[in-house]
Amino acid sequence: PRGPRGGAAPRPRTLRAERPRPPPLWSRLGDVGRFRRVKLFEGLNDGDIQELARVARLHRYDQGQNILHRDDVGEDFFVVHSGRVACRVGAGTDDVVLGPGDHFGERALLYHDTRAADVIALDDKTRCWALDRFHFEAQLGPLAEALERNLRAHVLEAALGAHAAAYALAE
Repeated sequence: PRGPRGGAAPRPRTLRAERPRPPPLWSRLGDVGRFRRVKLFEGLNDGDIQELARVARLHRYDQGQNILHRDDVGEDFFVVHSGRVACRVGAGTDDVVLGPGDHFGERALLYHDTRAADVIALDDKTRCWALDRFHFEAQLGPLAEALERNLRAHVLEAALGAHAAAYALAE
């Protein structure tokens, strides 16, 4: 077929499936600084911190939205970026409230177990970074001891309260 000017008709454009593109590096530089302030990551070098910022996914949650469900299979580790979350272990226990720089979800990954608590966003537009199991094990393997110590503190805090947990860990 001929086009309007006597030449060949233009080819129809074919739509390509668009792959999601990672955000440009300049937009992730703020995340590097925020990751540096996470106490758990203090033992990581600059290259490891940059890699964490590169592979972490930032998720947004509305107030009251479940982030994790107790007894689900655990495939991600989370660090609170902004807002607050409540970890609800069960009836008769107080919620453990976590804020920016705090982390959760490591127990299921460390022990290849299901989730031990429900985690719910307390604030509108709560944001959390997520690391999948592969990147968690690759990047945080050297920090396994610190993660386990912190996990014991969370468990004690949920059971005994913050002051008793600090005392018990000091012994």
